[in-house]
Amino acid sequence: MSKAFLIGAGASAEAGYPITKWLTYPVAHYLDQYRRKKRGQPSRLEQYLGTVYSLDRHGLGPAAILWHDFVNPPEGQSPSALPDSDLMPSIIEILSVIDIAIAEQWSLGPSRDEYSQHRKSREFKGNELQRVRERLVGALLTGFMDLDRTRPYHEAFKILAKSLARDDVVVTTNWDTLLDRAMFLETSAPPAYGTLGARLVDHGGHDLRAQETSESRRLYKLHGSFNWQYCPRCGDLYVSPDKIIMPIDETSPSWLDRECHCGAEMDGLVVTPSFAKRYLNVHLANIWRGAQKALEGANEWIFVGYSLPDDDIWIRAMLLRAVVIRRQKDPPTIHVVSHKEDLALQRRYRQLFQADIAFHSNGFLHFLTS
Repeated sequence: MSKAFLIGAGASAEAGYPITKWLTYPVAHYLDQYRRKKRGQPSRLEQYLGTVYSLDRHGLGPAAILWHDFVNPPEGQSPSALPDSDLMPSIIEILSVIDIAIAEQWSLGPSRDEYSQHRKSREFKGNELQRVRERLVGALLTGFMDLDRTRPYHEAFKILAKSLARDDVVVTTNWDTLLDRAMFLETSAPPAYGTLGARLVDHGGHDLRAQETSESRRLYKLHGSFNWQYCPRCGDLYVSPDKIIMPIDETSPSWLDRECHCGAEMDGLVVTPSFAKRYLNVHLANIWRGAQKALEGANEWIFVGYSLPDDDIWIRAMLLRAVVIRRQKDPPTIHVVSHKEDLALQRRYRQLFQADIAFHSNGFLHFLTS
């Protein structure tokens, strides 16, 4: 009996990673550190947030400290949950507004007067909005690189990797490398990412001797990953199974090789939380098709730390397509794993599937070991 695991941010949260509503904290830390390095000069991203949302820059310092403490808790202690913040809107709203403005060719006006003393006033439209977006993704990536350094492993992912049969599949919306690294180390084979043209490399950009093998387990990352680089010229996808290699705009680390074998410069490939998501990349299209086919064939669907968020309407649609196709066979057994009892979460799943669902509210590790 094959199993399909759908892993959301809540599963990585058990390993000390942030859930979506906490993602404004690494952004605040990035902005605070930028000001310190540039001797008080605000970044393009801070100018945008200050102009559109009246960001209070004086709140950056306390928020940055909270993120630092989250990344670096006292030895032997787990990181404390971050409080809801009023510093700026949710990351979903910020990205959604930018994405819609770019698609509709809107302008959000010139930067506020207080920023003009540093340079010519910016007009937030077109390419300028695209640069703001790149800085925002770079801020998130910087935060995840800190986490990758301090907590690269988690016992639940090790157990999952060891337990996977060849017919099983792991589908995830997460950008982090916890699953990749666990599969690579526990199975002695890199994951199978479900797309053609994926070159498995080390963190220096050199091809791994072992590419996909018969021992590789399927790992379909619907929203891309921080350990991917994509070549917009030849279309190849470079993947490091155990390290983040996505470039961070102009501040990418010196060791990172961004040159594809065809000579073009590579970019990152992640789909960020937004109500205007796009999945046009050929690799993502292949992965999504593979994920749906896996769901159609799996006897068990196991959702872990996935809250069915409103902005993931594409995933809801994929699940419903698979459900309709499965009606011609026996319906799958559905498990939903969370770290606590959540009646609203249970209601969302029952509304979507209209089926008997087994809910497990003691966390991922407990589910795997019991």
